[in-house]
Amino acid sequence: MIIDCEFETATIEATSSEPGITYSWVGPNSFSSNPAEIQVLDGGEYTVLIEFSDGCSLSQSITIESYFDQPIAEIDFDGELNCEVQSVILDGSMTTASSNAIFQWFDTDNNVISTEIMIEVFTEGSYILIVTDNLSKCTSTDEVLVSSSYLAPTAKAFTTEILNCENESVELNGALSTLTNNTTIQWTDENGNIISTILVTEVSVPGFYYLLLTDTESMCSSDEVEVQVIEYLNNPTVEILANPGNIFDCIIETIELTTIPEANTLYSWVINNEEISNDIEIEVSNSSDVTLIALDTVSFCSKQTILEFDDYTQYPLIEIMDFEAINCNFEETCIVINTLTFGQETTIIWTDQNQNVVSENTTTYCTNTPGMYTIEIIDNENACSNNLSFSVDEPIIPIGSLPSENELLIDENYQLIPTLNITASQLKSITWISDADLSCYDCLQPFVSNFENGDIITLIIESISGYTLEISTRIKVKIIKIPSIYIQNVFTPRNGQDFTIFASEEVTLIQNMYIYDRWGELIFTNENFLPNDPDLGWNGSFNEQKAEQGVYIYLFVYELDCRLVRDYGDVTLFW
Repeated sequence: MIIDCEFETATIEATSSEPGITYSWVGPNSFSSNPAEIQVLDGGEYTVLIEFSDGCSLSQSITIESYFDQPIAEIDFDGELNCEVQSVILDGSMTTASSNAIFQWFDTDNNVISTEIMIEVFTEGSYILIVTDNLSKCTSTDEVLVSSSYLAPTAKAFTTEILNCENESVELNGALSTLTNNTTIQWTDENGNIISTILVTEVSVPGFYYLLLTDTESMCSSDEVEVQVIEYLNNPTVEILANPGNIFDCIIETIELTTIPEANTLYSWVINNEEISNDIEIEVSNSSDVTLIALDTVSFCSKQTILEFDDYTQYPLIEIMDFEAINCNFEETCIVINTLTFGQETTIIWTDQNQNVVSENTTTYCTNTPGMYTIEIIDNENACSNNLSFSVDEPIIPIGSLPSENELLIDENYQLIPTLNITASQLKSITWISDADLSCYDCLQPFVSNFENGDIITLIIESISGYTLEISTRIKVKIIKIPSIYIQNVFTPRNGQDFTIFASEEVTLIQNMYIYDRWGELIFTNENFLPNDPDLGWNGSFNEQKAEQGVYIYLFVYELDCRLVRDYGDVTLFW
């Protein structure tokens, strides 16, 4: 007889056909009982003592087998189902059980799905493992919940631009995508290279680009969205057609300009950096360069060309060569011109100031009559003419003067400045002749040095007309005796040592003497006294007390050779 988890009690019955019998049962764990039939919970040996009415007894034993081995079910698994993990292993090998245990796996609908120790499941839900000991019939249960995550972002991407001459890069925009909390972003090019990990990025190369979004928990990805970047770099052609040509003259006063239009192209005509028209045709009437700019409205690429004009309206050009003025003998001077014309045939007319024709069809005209003249040249091919007036001057007769005598001090630096009636440009030559040294001998205003009393200096000039002028001056040397003056810069007042001015006899009177402190306050003054007398100077006092030791400012006004001289400086007072 067996006791186990299926049959947890056993019934034992002692029987006898004799009347008046008593029963006494004993068993494990101090078990005792008196009925003939007993129920026991523990395994072991049970003994019954049967006593008959005649005083006889009988003892008999029975052994009850007990099996209560209890398994412990335990399920081990890791992870959840997602787009990367398609199945999960439920592992019951951690279960504690005897070798004769039976494993049963149940799904959410309580269907037995396996009797193996480990199973692989592919759907979410609750899974139960029941382990039964085949001998004790004891069972143990463990349950796990297999979850799943299939949350996926949604990718949306576009671009609204193309690569062209205006846009060197365009924007790839994935901002309309739907993201999860754990979304990674990946833009790749058509070669599979990752180019960005943000939703909105810029690229500068045409081609196909792909946006892929992935949830890092569910490992689910969006559909890969393709965006095409187009490049359009069409350069328009631009050509200026000029009718009748690119030459302005006195016959052709306007020129018509046009171009051959292309689709999707805007045109701008520019003159002197100013846009003047967007038409296909324009008309110009001056010779400024014209620029035509063509802009492709799709590629935004532009191209330009410049048309330069030849302007012959200023032809013929006239250049008068340098010529001599009429000289003092009224000999003829000849005027020669250089000319540049568009055509080969020209008419040349020379006229005087009274509009009289004095010569024709020659590039040289000679005259000895002063006055205004005009040269006119007509280009017979383009009907343009030009004229230029010039003056033939009368002979230039110089008039001038120098001081008859120059009184100079010894070692004085003196400049000779003659007075003339003509300008330097009307002089042909300048010559100085001098007993003294001059800074230059062919200039108009030289400096005189190393002179002596009575030196003669002569200026000879010649005008461009050939007239000469000679003027002279004499130098008189004035001797002035230089006085001797001494003023102390440091003094200490003692008897006869007051501060004053010491000078030679040329200084006749000190009109004023002033002493100021460093702040400009007047602290001593005296007037109308003789030099060289310390008793009349400053004794270093102020307000009948010793002045502070330091620096003071002095000012003397004294008479020297009948003129007033001011002398100032600083003196230091020491006690």
